[in-house]
Amino acid sequence: MSKGLTIYFVRHGETFFNKNARTQGWCDPQLTPEGIQMVKDLGKSLSKVKFDAAIVSDLKRTRTTAEIIIEQSSYPNWMIPIKEMADFREISFGSFEGMESYKTWDILRTYLDFDSVEDMLKNTTEKQRLMTLRYADPLGQGEDYTVYCKRLKKGIDKLLEELIDTEACVLFVGHSINIRHILQFLLPKTEHIDEFYNMRSMSNGGVVIIQEEADGFKLKQFMDKTFD
Repeated sequence: MSKGLTIYFVRHGETFFNKNARTQGWCDPQLTPEGIQMVKDLGKSLSKVKFDAAIVSDLKRTRTTAEIIIEQSSYPNWMIPIKEMADFREISFGSFEGMESYKTWDILRTYLDFDSVEDMLKNTTEKQRLMTLRYADPLGQGEDYTVYCKRLKKGIDKLLEELIDTEACVLFVGHSINIRHILQFLLPKTEHIDEFYNMRSMSNGGVVIIQEEADGFKLKQFMDKTFD
């Protein structure tokens, strides 16, 4: 039986906020020179993969990453159209955007009533922390977690309506949180791994591959870890 839809999920290249440990969601800093080179190297390693299309969020760091990868392709660039989907934008951190990450963590830690950030991380899930984001934000500008999940699900439904049951190979350039949430939505529970729920598990330029088979999507690669 032939294989179905294959999706290569790639986290965007390193930005200046990533490099300087600043909180980043809807804000959209440029890729660093190191981030650009990292993505070029990734593109070269993927140059023989025949992508039928690329999906990106409406934040420039994802489109820039996709364009750099496609430039390295062995196939004509015009054969790999790029489609922006605002539903796949990263979660908004509201007034935390651009703040030094340790300060964001400390505010969340105080709101959740833990003695230390380490204690908070050890005793809460990422979902629990994101659910408090809007309420811990001093200005109340953080995105509501339920709303965030609904728009991600809306984007997934649009994507599957167009591509499910095809043999397309798609490049998806997104963000750390949203890629891991999309994987939780798309893959059956039997395919879930701990890394889906660990915010530190996906580095800039990291690759995750899933493939549609007769009984649903299967995880083929998470970063450098491969699966049968």
